[in-house]
Amino acid sequence: MLIAEMIRRRVGGRWREYAMAGGVLLLAVGFQNATLRHLPLKDYRPYAVGQSIVDNRKTADELGVAGPVYATEYAYRNVVSGADTIVLSS
Repeated sequence: MLIAEMIRRRVGGRWREYAMAGGVLLLAVGFQNATLRHLPLKDYRPYAVGQSIVDNRKTADELGVAGPVYATEYAYRNVVSGADTIVLSS
């Protein structure tokens, strides 16, 4: 934001939009270059430093926590009578 404000104050006229776009482009390329050369800002991988691959492969039952619950709702409409029927599966 500071760079954008500096560009806005120093560059005027019709070149302001090009200067702002160039500044954003340089910022994006710099961020991408830093993450490609080094580790990402947040290492979310299961094999990141300090993570145990064996522990991360355990299921919810093995960890003793409740697993995800999925439910599907089906809605049927009788064309003749117009009655709606809802069926839940869990």
